[in-house]
Amino acid sequence: MSDVIWFNKPLVILNENHLYEIIPKNHMSKNRKINAISRLIIIVTSLLFIITGKFSYLISGIVSLGLIYIITFNKKEGFAKKNKKKATKIKSVEQSTNPLDNAMIGGNNDKEASSNAYGEENIETINTSVKKMIQEQNSSIDDINSKLFNDLGENLEFDRSMRQFYTTASTTIPNDQEGFADFCYKDMTSGKEGNESALLKNSIHLHTSHL
Repeated sequence: MSDVIWFNKPLVILNENHLYEIIPKNHMSKNRKINAISRLIIIVTSLLFIITGKFSYLISGIVSLGLIYIITFNKKEGFAKKNKKKATKIKSVEQSTNPLDNAMIGGNNDKEASSNAYGEENIETINTSVKKMIQEQNSSIDDINSKLFNDLGENLEFDRSMRQFYTTASTTIPNDQEGFADFCYKDMTSGKEGNESALLKNSIHLHTSHL
């Protein structure tokens, strides 16, 4: 009920759980912010009327609430000019901060599916992307490109550090749950399928556990 705007349910303004919300804050939803502003207008208008006894303050408060309603209603109904340009689909582009082009949490929903997972045919491409990332992050050092990866020791250290980079099974946003389940479990054999090898292993394990 806290996210219901007061235009639809006026009593939400008096909701005891949100009665003290009179200043809009970043964590609030749009409706709660509108309710908070409206609540503040009602409180200020009432106090000014009680103190001065002038009806002009009441009229000002009512007009302010009316303007809030009109502005909000117009936006909700889509009276604002719409951008008719066709949205351009963003293509998948490798970045130096994400050289493996993994699907990131909070990533772009229009992002195309990434290329196939890591394989020997693209090792050099990945290594080059990572080296470029390191050089960009240390660009403040003079002549950094000629100082890095120029001897056997540095290249061995680089190869060792690449163990921390990995590709993820899912390449889409949102994740392909069915594809991920197949990736994890599809090729697994078990005794319930009548697989002779799996039944034999289960039998040996059961026999050993009772010895």
